This record gives sequence, structure tokens and C-alpha cells, in this order.
Amino acid sequence: MRTPDLTTIDQYRRLFSDASYWSPFVKAVCEKHGLGPVHAIKTCDVPGTYPVFNVDDKWIVKFFGIHFDGQRTFAVELEVNQLLSGVHDLPRPKLVAHGHLLENCDNCRWPYLVFEFVQGRSLGEVREKLSSDEKVEIARTVGKIARCLHSVEMSSTVVLKPTWESYCDMISKQSIACASRHKEWSSLPDRLINQIDDFLPPIEEIVDHSSMPSLLHGDLTVDHVLVVRDDSKWKLKAVIDYGDAIVGDPMYELVALHLDLFKCNKDLLMEYLSAYGSLERIGSKMARKLLSLCLLFPFNIFHDLFEIDPSASKVSSLGELADRLWNTEI
Repeated sequence: MRTPDLTTIDQYRRLFSDASYWSPFVKAVCEKHGLGPVHAIKTCDVPGTYPVFNVDDKWIVKFFGIHFDGQRTFAVELEVNQLLSGVHDLPRPKLVAHGHLLENCDNCRWPYLVFEFVQGRSLGEVREKLSSDEKVEIARTVGKIARCLHSVEMSSTVVLKPTWESYCDMISKQSIACASRHKEWSSLPDRLINQIDDFLPPIEEIVDHSSMPSLLHGDLTVDHVLVVRDDSKWKLKAVIDYGDAIVGDPMYELVALHLDLFKCNKDLLMEYLSAYGSLERIGSKMARKLLSLCLLFPFNIFHDLFEIDPSASKVSSLGELADRLWNTEI
């Protein structure tokens, strides 16, 4: 069998979601694990970072290459799924197989994961069809799921160690050239970008070492929440893709969740927090910390902020933006 040839970024972007190119590799994986016969292989509805394919609406096969830190992402997602295998309150696809496409290769062995197919649509595809009550119910369900995830015991993990070290390293790394990164993304106006260096607090104020760190999904966006229409209502079916999972502060989970999943809707945020078990409202001090985590997020979480809330573009300071996005006391 030929080796996947996606050594350059251009090759990868051109072919990573090409089902015809990946068909022989997907078939080889299914044959290896007795998951055949294979009839139809198609790209998943919402392409992500890695090659992911739907096999006959039975299996999802996900490959990891050399780009976008694929080898570590595979190790993280494998460990998290194995860790969660005995946790029953976390709706997710069942991991059925894992391995390497190439057993003897010095460059990249192309590790893979195989999951059971879960019928559902990404929340991003259907969000505009949901009623207000359905959005509230999903926010509350996500709150319960997050609380369960953040409570998972991690004494047996190897890749994701239950210490603050990796989280602190990530925060420190993201703080370097943070303003330059946002200038390149150009989602925030220059007057706010110019305030970033003075706005970000020392890492000691961002990380609370007095508590134990938690297992976090790390990227709770609309692409990673699957919903189904059941009894004429949209309901959450599963949370997928734990490749960005980290160990850290549960507050970090709120970044993608609030700005992407909830589209900055504070009512949904409060429903989530209530279901999570947090009865405290978010004041100005906490709002500034949460905005700091947004600024330090490795992806451009502000990419459509001003489409969601056009008047937010008129704020004059990051402190004002923090209150507008996060402060639930005003």
C-alpha cells in the first residue's frame, strides 16, 4: 500500500478531506479491525484539522499526520477517550479501535482512531433553527457535561499530567507576542490591540494554584456539539473531538463555549453556570480574567465577535469589552 504523501502544507490542505484519495487507507484500517465490508466512504459534514471520514454511517476513521502537531493530538485524544470509557454521564462516540497505518516508518506512521458513528448534526449547522427554550436546555446539558468532565480523576494519565505545569507553560507561551498575534488576525480594532500588553495580568493572577487542575475539553465550539431532533425538539446527542483537551482551570473552558457556542449570550452563560453548579455571578474582576483568557486563546476566538454584537466594536477599552462580554452583574 502506498504511503500518504502530504508532506507540505499545500498538499495537506488540498487532500486532507479528499475521500477518494483516502479510500484505500480507510479500507485498510477497517479490514485490519474487522469493520467491513466497506461500501461508502465520505468526508464528514464539517471538516476539521485532520483527515476524518464517515464509513457507511457506522464508523468514523480519523488520521493524524505530521502537521498541526498531529502526533501529540493523537496521543491526547486516545488517552482522553480511554480515560472516559468508564464515565457514563459524558455522551460521546465510543472508541472502537486505534493503531498506526504504517508500522515501520521513520517519518510518520499515520496513527488513527476509529469511533462508532453517532447520528447527529453539528450545532453550528442548525443553531438558527433552535428555539430559545432548546438553546437553554442545550446550555444546561453542556453545563452538566462539563462539570462531569472537570471532575474526572486523572491519577493514571501519562500524556495529560494532573499538574499546573503544562497549563502555565501554555499561558506563558501565549502571552509572548500576544498583541502581535491579534494584530495579524485583525479581528480587534487597533485601539484595543494596543492595550493588550498593559491589560494582561501576571501569570500568578491568572492561574490559581490553590486548587487542583481539571481535565478540560479545550475547544467547546458549535462544531464539537452534535444535536438531534427528537420528539420535535432539538437535543444534545454528543460532544466530540477531544484532541485539544488540556489540564487546567475550568474557567478556560468558558472561552470557546461563550464566544462561539453561546454567541456571547449571557443568559445562556448563566444557564450553563447554574447547571454546572456555580451560583456566583461574574463581576468586573472575573470578567477581566476571562477576557485575558480570550486574548491568550491559541485560536482567533474574536473572528466574528462584531457580527454577533456590532455595538461592541465601539468600546474604547479592553476593560469595557470585558464587562460587555462577561460581566453578569450589569
